[in-house]
Amino acid sequence: APALRFHRPLQPFLDPDIQSSPVRSSSFTNCIAGAHNTEEIGVGLTIAGISFMGLGVAMLFDGGLLAIGNILFLAGLFLVIGAQRTYAFFARREKLRGTACFFGGILLVFLKWPVIGMLVELFGFINLFGTCAEYARGLQGE
Repeated sequence: APALRFHRPLQPFLDPDIQSSPVRSSSFTNCIAGAHNTEEIGVGLTIAGISFMGLGVAMLFDGGLLAIGNILFLAGLFLVIGAQRTYAFFARREKLRGTACFFGGILLVFLKWPVIGMLVELFGFINLFGTCAEYARGLQGE
């Protein structure tokens, strides 16, 4: 039997009968060597954060689920758009009221006032991302 030549350490796990052909691309190898891992992880964290927040609201404003959702959402946003853009987004002069309400709502959730915290956070979220909704409505009407 001819000797197997492995081009990468993962090749025996992918297909042990391959002798000299290149390794097929898989999500596992892309995860190890991918250039945009932080964006993919950030999207996953953002989706998980939104899911935890939705579950927290569905469970009658469970503070623990809402807090975990807030942390995951912010971590995901940070990984998707980067540190400088995140800071620039939240620190804009015209968005300071929305930023203060958003982070104030998160603080209220952490201080065990989940209903009031989520309402304040929702108001801040609308102030922060309201222009995105207006832009989307404008694109929809065209």
